[in-house]
Amino acid sequence: MGAIPNTVRRGGVYHFRRAVPTALRMRLARAELTCSLHTHEAGAARTLSRCLYLRSEELFGVLECAPMLSENDIAALVRDFYATILRQDDNERLLNDTPDAFREHRAEHYRQLAERSRIDLASNAFGSVRQITAVMLARRYRTEARFDKLSVRKAGQAMLRAGVEIAETLRARAEGDFNYEPADKLLAAALTERVVQPQPVSPTQTPAPSGPDVLCRSGAISPDASSSRCVG
Repeated sequence: MGAIPNTVRRGGVYHFRRAVPTALRMRLARAELTCSLHTHEAGAARTLSRCLYLRSEELFGVLECAPMLSENDIAALVRDFYATILRQDDNERLLNDTPDAFREHRAEHYRQLAERSRIDLASNAFGSVRQITAVMLARRYRTEARFDKLSVRKAGQAMLRAGVEIAETLRARAEGDFNYEPADKLLAAALTERVVQPQPVSPTQTPAPSGPDVLCRSGAISPDASSSRCVG
């Protein structure tokens, strides 16, 4: 029986081993796929190796078809997110005929929200912004678009960074400071760039997020029963 393709023996145990195509190595963060087949038997190793080869073919095919988000794409996402939330906040404040009785409570809530976002960012807790990231991607691109895992994680990280600045901006506004400028370099740079028009969208596209209530729907902010706005 000849050599078994895509296998090596280590201590008598067969291991699957296959090189990752050069174009996909950065996205997978590895140059090869390898794992133990947990068998000393050549026949079993041949079968298992063939199965893993076919599965890796499927994986490579999906990655080659899944588009990657560029740095400009991600910058546009966070710029849209920031601008949408602040525009909605402006509209709600300017159309409200009564003074904001929850101003101090709102400022403290946004301070805590910014701190939680920083903790999520430090902990790589991308699940906390999974919903809003999906909404923003669906808003800007066709709903059927699928992106590779690395791109989605990069977008999630950028959304967390933007979320910190959104919370800080809303806190500053609640304290009467309307001159607050984002300190995060990614968002600050994105806001100074020319606005990039989104790609045409399909009629079934997910609706655009609506201001601070986006954070309510994601669980970051809770609506107060005595106010029409989200105050925690």
